Order: sequence, then C-alpha cells, then structure tokens
Amino acid sequence: TFLEADVNMVGKINEEVQ
Repeated sequence: TFLEADVNMVGKINEEVQ
C-alpha cells in the first residue's frame, strides 16, 4: 500500500543518514 511504501522509504533514508 502507499502507507507501507512511505514507511519503507523513510526507514531507508534513516539508515543512510546514520
């Protein structure tokens, strides 16, 4: 779903930042 994809994207960005 759109929500699922959004959460996944945010998590990926968080990993890259850290």
